[in-house]
Amino acid sequence: MSGAEAGPSGADPAGTDPAGVRPAEADPRRSQASPTAADVQRLLAIEEIRQLAFRYAHAFASRDRPLMLSLWARTDPPARMPTIDRHRIQADLERWFSELGLCLLHVTNHLIDVEGPDHARGEVYCTGEIEVGSQWVDQVILYHDRYVREDGRWLFASREHRLFYGQARVHHPLRQPPARWPRGQVGSGDLPGSEQRGDRAAVDRPGGAGDVA
Repeated sequence: MSGAEAGPSGADPAGTDPAGVRPAEADPRRSQASPTAADVQRLLAIEEIRQLAFRYAHAFASRDRPLMLSLWARTDPPARMPTIDRHRIQADLERWFSELGLCLLHVTNHLIDVEGPDHARGEVYCTGEIEVGSQWVDQVILYHDRYVREDGRWLFASREHRLFYGQARVHHPLRQPPARWPRGQVGSGDLPGSEQRGDRAAVDRPGGAGDVA
C-alpha cells in the first residue's frame, strides 16, 4: 500500500486502524444514549407484568388456588362481570374450578403501557382450550387489564374478559385411547388432567363457566 493510500499514520482514508477496526466514536451503536435508571425500571415493570398473564394461565391449568389469589391487588368496590378482580376471584374461583375441566390458556400478544411508577394497563390476546362439561371448547379471548404496584409488586387490579368466539370441537381430544407417551404420539397424554381420560365415559355437566377463564 502506498503512502498516498494509507496516509502518514498508516490508517486508510476511511479512518480504520491497520487492523481494520474503526474508532469507537464512529460506531453508530455507541452513539446512542445509555439507558437511564427510569428506562431500566420501566423494562423491569413490563417483564413483571408480563409474568402476571403467564401465571394466571398456569394457575388455571394447574388449579393452583394460592397462586391465583396471589396475583390480585386489593380493590374496592367489587367489579361486575365480565370484569374480574380480587373480589370476583375470591367469590367464584372454587365454582370455576369445579365447573371447568382442563383449562389451557395460551398467551399470545401482550401490549403493556406503563402509566406511572405504580399504574399500568395492557391488552392480552389469548387462545383457550377449555373442557366445559362434556365439550372441548376453543376460544379466542382479549383481556383489557389494569395493573397496580402494591407493596413493591405488580398485580392485577382488574381484567375485563372479552370473547372473539368460542367453538366446541366435534371430537373431544381427551376422549381418545391413551397415547402411552413416549411410545405413541397420538391419543390422550400423560399430563395431569389428560391421563386415563381416553378410557372413561363422557360425563355431562352443566356449562356456564366456559367464558370466565
